[in-house]
Order: sequence, then structure tokens, then C-alpha cells
Amino acid sequence: MKALKDQYEEFERKDAKYREDLKHPKQKIKKLEGERPKLQEPLNEEEHDGAQAELSDAQNQIELKTEKHQIEASEARKIEQEDSLIPMEQAAKQKVAEMKTTMDSEKNQSTALKAIFQAKGSNEIQGIYGRLGDLGAIE
Repeated sequence: MKALKDQYEEFERKDAKYREDLKHPKQKIKKLEGERPKLQEPLNEEEHDGAQAELSDAQNQIELKTEKHQIEASEARKIEQEDSLIPMEQAAKQKVAEMKTTMDSEKNQSTALKAIFQAKGSNEIQGIYGRLGDLGAIE
């Protein structure tokens, strides 16, 4: 449980880091888009291609980091689901163990009763007349 908690905390740290990493390329895109109207001189082809390359690089970085973040979020959800299943599994195992012990104790009791009634039938024990339930009705 502690290991899963540590993994979740690590995921939270990574999430915060990715959010910060996403801010930088977004700011870079806004800056480049903001500079576009300010330019009064037309750009030559090299400058234009360089700006386009920077813009596409920033967009690719955003896409990659967003994909990584989504993958890690889905992994964290899986871990949380597994955490919620562990107590259910433990409860089911406990119920099975209780049922087994109940069956074993009932089996032992019926074995003891059989042995007593067998001894009564062979007249080894005197004073046993039967079970209370054998009387039928009790007033």
C-alpha cells in the first residue's frame, strides 16, 4: 500500500512538472504569434522557415508532453482501481476462511455425535436417550 502511495505521489510530482513544461512552449507560441503582427518588414524565407520550425517544434513538444501526461494519468487510474480491489479481495478470502472453519467444526461435531450414538447402540455408554431435537415438540 505504501509503495502504491509513493507511486501516486511520484505521479503527482510528474504531473506538476509536465504542467510547468507545457506552460513554456505555450508561452513561446504566444510570443511568436504576438511578434508576427509587430513585424513591419516582411521576413525573408530563411527567417520565415526558422520561425515556422520553432512553432512546429513547440507544438510537437506540447503534443508529446500531453500524450505522456495522459498515459501516466491512465496508469494512475489503474493503480487506484487496483487499490480499491485489494480490500474486497481480502474480505472475500476472510469469508472463505470462516466458511471453511465453520464446515470443519460442524464436521467434527457430527463425527463426535456419531461416535457417541454408536457407543450407545453397542451399550458401551448408558444414560444417553437421544437428542433433544428427537423429542419432536417441546411445550
